[in-house]
Amino acid sequence: MQSESSLLKTRVKRLRIQRSRHNEPSRRNHFGGAGVQSWYPGLLKHALDTNLKEYIHKAVGVCGVSAGRFGGARVIENLLPVLRELGLVTIFWDGNFSGAHKLFDEAGRILDQAHTKRIDQFLQELIWMSKVLRYGRENISL
Repeated sequence: MQSESSLLKTRVKRLRIQRSRHNEPSRRNHFGGAGVQSWYPGLLKHALDTNLKEYIHKAVGVCGVSAGRFGGARVIENLLPVLRELGLVTIFWDGNFSGAHKLFDEAGRILDQAHTKRIDQFLQELIWMSKVLRYGRENISL
């Protein structure tokens, strides 16, 4: 079985090959990004695995960022089953931020106000789900 570092080196090598074959802007701006390869970092998986007791039956919302058009949708798609298997409760909305290099102006303000509306919806559902699950953990036994 390959070590995590050798797997990472293999993935980086594949990414470099992909970048040389597909030299469009969404690929050029994403060296090493999880959204290009549709994988999430092993360190994230390790953190989730080692802190299982802290996360079980808690709400989670996932955001993805990419330079391309899909806003990290593929990496979110691959991460959701892992989160569910660990006992986290995923909310309905995802935070997808495409065109990451065009999201903010020089002062750090969001340029597209549609993102503000979507992230508000995302956060409202996350807060609601967190409250519901807290009530369930405190008042209903399994």
